Amino acid sequence: MKGFLGKLKSTLSGARLGEGLARTREKLAENVRRVLSGRTKLDDHDREELEETLLAADVGLPATERLLDRLDQCFFAEGFQKERGGPAGHRS
Repeated sequence: MKGFLGKLKSTLSGARLGEGLARTREKLAENVRRVLSGRTKLDDHDREELEETLLAADVGLPATERLLDRLDQCFFAEGFQKERGGPAGHRS
């Protein structure tokens, strides 16, 4: 019988962890694509939905904030607008 460390090692080095991470990554990418697909504008609801998706995926608050700020910068650089409040990079 394997002890706890033996089981942990086999889990971490085995395909199960990789498969689980791949499923998590794909689900996160799918949810982000769903929210952003075809958007030329990013409204507050979309931004909140992305924030919830990232936090639910355990990305963490600091990384989520950086990702959302970067998204705002990309929307601004591409000339897209926020639904409310002017350009995505401009906050009132």
